[in-house]
Amino acid sequence: MQRRSLSVVIGLVGTLALSGCGLAQSQPEISSGLTRAEVVRVIDGDTIVAIVHGTDERVRFIGIDTPERGEAGFEEATAFTQDAIDDAGGTVYFEQVGADRDRYQRLRRNIWLAIPTDFETQRHELLLNQRLLDAGLAVVWGSGNTDASERFQNCTQVWEVLGRPIREGEPGFHSGLDGDNDGIGCETRPR
Repeated sequence: MQRRSLSVVIGLVGTLALSGCGLAQSQPEISSGLTRAEVVRVIDGDTIVAIVHGTDERVRFIGIDTPERGEAGFEEATAFTQDAIDDAGGTVYFEQVGADRDRYQRLRRNIWLAIPTDFETQRHELLLNQRLLDAGLAVVWGSGNTDASERFQNCTQVWEVLGRPIREGEPGFHSGLDGDNDGIGCETRPR
């Protein structure tokens, strides 16, 4: 009986010590496939600097574009991103989808403000990329052009860029993505 009590006490002390001193939180890889990061600076609405695996990295949000410095909406989009990150305590969770880096060698990531229990149903609440779109402060990446070079080639590319199905009327949509002609292309994530 005394040995069992001692084991329980040691287990509780170990658990409390790990959670209280931050050792349990120091591991950046999260079981959901997300990577924990601390935001150092917000550059604009769709680009931040964060500490990832002990290194400062520029991180570009996947699939969206916000106004650049000097363009209308720059201040609002930047403030929205800063406020959302501040509300999350400066900690975000990165989801890698598609290519690791862009042509400027920035990390490309979806930015989650908390770890979702259901990625699809919580995206409007917790995915900063989506929240910027929902607020009208960002456009889907590539939406400024409508020529064939800006069309998505396949559903894998749609999910890599948007992280969701594409709807008729959205930039990059074409009938080849909509097999059942219901106006929604790439309805399931390719495996």
